[in-house]
Amino acid sequence: MSISSNAITAPRRSFFDDLQLLIVILLGVVSVATAYVSFPAALYGGQQASAYSRGGMVGHGCRGRGATGRGR
Repeated sequence: MSISSNAITAPRRSFFDDLQLLIVILLGVVSVATAYVSFPAALYGGQQASAYSRGGMVGHGCRGRGATGRGR
């Protein structure tokens, strides 16, 4: 079976077309992942950071010293 010269051939996609498609898919996945992680983080509203700073002061006898290191 021979292929005739007037057969319709599909146009070849270039490497850059494939690269653009890959980039679009990757950006979509990253944006959905960012939204997925940001939502629970917004629910906590910095509670972990304040608990961490309170926990650091408890074990070392710190009584709210400021950046200068002087007590009240």
